[in-house]
Amino acid sequence: MGSHMVHTLIDAGYEVVVFNNLSRGHAEIVSAPLVLGDLRSLSDIDKCFKKYSIDLVMHFAALAYVGESISQPELYCQNNVIGTLNLLS
Repeated sequence: MGSHMVHTLIDAGYEVVVFNNLSRGHAEIVSAPLVLGDLRSLSDIDKCFKKYSIDLVMHFAALAYVGESISQPELYCQNNVIGTLNLLS
């Protein structure tokens, strides 16, 4: 979903920066500047915001597999809750 939004924004003339830990993605398909980082790391987020002038954030980094969320609830809490709170900070 995020990759489709990147293409849509670029096609509309926006400058886009992708922040991704690539745990479920592939660098070779990213069509914008890529910052390797993890939302669970405040220092990764800070580095991105210091390097780029960012006016708007769209967050597509939530994990969303029901079975996996039951078998690995800590992973889902860390990524979906803590990661989002870090980004909002």
